[in-house]
Amino acid sequence: MSIFQLRLIEEPDLAQILKWRNSNRIKQYMYSDKEISWEEHLGWFQRVKDDSSKKIFVFLQEDIPLGFVQFYDICVQHNRCYWGGFYIGEETAPAGSGTRMATLASII
Repeated sequence: MSIFQLRLIEEPDLAQILKWRNSNRIKQYMYSDKEISWEEHLGWFQRVKDDSSKKIFVFLQEDIPLGFVQFYDICVQHNRCYWGGFYIGEETAPAGSGTRMATLASII
């Protein structure tokens, strides 16, 4: 049985996430299809990582990164948040990976 998990993104994950985000397969579904530079990506990470109203996760299978999940406007007082980015970045991810990722994200 494969082990799937979500964990908070760490700096070593950034190159992979930027590669996914800039791929035509992913960026065609984003609000902007602009190519994101490394400097912009790093700036985004620096802003988000310590912002308690946002959480960013990498989705893994057996410690292999497959996807990305972001929540924003997290309000503990009102027990609510909103989905941000949500995608399977790896084209070779097993069928059903998006469903597994969504299920894990829904219980965080």
